[in-house]
Amino acid sequence: RRRRGETWDAGTVAEAWGANVTRASASAAREKLDRLRCRDSCGEHFSASHVVDVLREAGRTDPRLIVADAVLDQENFPGVGNIIKVEGLHRAKVDPRRCVEGLSDAELRKVVAFCRRYSMDWLKNYRAPDKRVYNRTTCATCNNATISMQKVGGGPSDTCASANPRYMSRTTFWCRVCQPSEEPPAATLQLNSVQEVGTRPTEAQRLLLLRPPPPGGECPQHGVRPVVLRRVKRNSPNLSRIFRSCTVGGCQFFAWADGHMPSCRCGRRAVLRMSKTERSGGRWFLSCAKGDGRVKSAATPCGFFEWAGKEHLDPLGNLLTPLL
Repeated sequence: RRRRGETWDAGTVAEAWGANVTRASASAAREKLDRLRCRDSCGEHFSASHVVDVLREAGRTDPRLIVADAVLDQENFPGVGNIIKVEGLHRAKVDPRRCVEGLSDAELRKVVAFCRRYSMDWLKNYRAPDKRVYNRTTCATCNNATISMQKVGGGPSDTCASANPRYMSRTTFWCRVCQPSEEPPAATLQLNSVQEVGTRPTEAQRLLLLRPPPPGGECPQHGVRPVVLRRVKRNSPNLSRIFRSCTVGGCQFFAWADGHMPSCRCGRRAVLRMSKTERSGGRWFLSCAKGDGRVKSAATPCGFFEWAGKEHLDPLGNLLTPLL
């Protein structure tokens, strides 16, 4: 980071990890900064009306552009990431799969306002504000088990054609009660309104809500409260398996959490995953560990597949989250 008044010489080196870097001339960089200055979700020169106009024009240019793609496009709304998109659309009560062209002016203004507000709260507090639908199984706004999870979006064109392989791209959460698939009556379009609608959850959703605490899943030193579920992410024979650990600093508690899961035909413990497809998004299933695309192995998956049932989910208690 450069200090005030400090200059960099030609030998200065900037390092970045896991980032995409594009070389640009100073004049091109300044032109882009000036062009996007009023669109930056955390910028001091932010203009909501300007962003609304930009999004509206993008919708006219491509009638199939969905709002989930439009707000994530850094040319339209720089600074908005996936969590901000999910929570902003939820607070605006807009289904992420709706096309921009079909949104009313009031809805589009709400989307921009709530994304801006969430971004600024994140910047001010150095942490994400409360999440009402992101990585949740129940909606924190209406308290119903009506959250859908699906990979949605994928580009500035062909986004509303579900047959296009680019359609599903970013994991998106939304509440089917709070975010209707069509424009709600004008009376419900107030910025701070909360739609209190009760719906009966399905049996699978009820199980997610009522799972008891996991037997024997407590940390010997610190009890149940600091225990969380995690997934092995290192490239190893145990990749994608789930385990319990303690969040207290220095605690070494570790216990496999999938001992009750069946084994696949390879003889390995089947891996618990969640579907993100349009048809079955949000439903847990078991599959062969070798089927994980991150495994660098010549081994062929055995093809094992089974929908997860009560006997698989109950022992994990309420620790199970969609993005585990």
